[in-house]
Amino acid sequence: MLLSSAAASAVAAGDVEAGRVAFERHCGICHGAEGRGGEYARDTGTPAGAAGRTEVELRRIVRDGLPDRGMPAVAVGEAELALLLRHSAALTKPAIDSAAAGAVRRGEALLA
Repeated sequence: MLLSSAAASAVAAGDVEAGRVAFERHCGICHGAEGRGGEYARDTGTPAGAAGRTEVELRRIVRDGLPDRGMPAVAVGEAELALLLRHSAALTKPAIDSAAAGAVRRGEALLA
């Protein structure tokens, strides 16, 4: 089944929001809402902070934690983990490469 452009944008926007919520719920308390680090955890929201880790490495870190560094394992389902990691990756990408959130069509109409 193919989605219309508007439906695909709505799904993408929903995924962006769901990923942000998952990140804030599971990671934000220590890493900050934007992943820039804080008192308890390092920066993961900039290219330098992400340190070139692969998605496989990040999945392992989230699932198993880093006990020797004080990071607990996170009990999260596969679908939510995928959204969380997608959001985390988006924090380190230029805005032009990230999915747009919100009412894309309304924004396009304003700029037309």
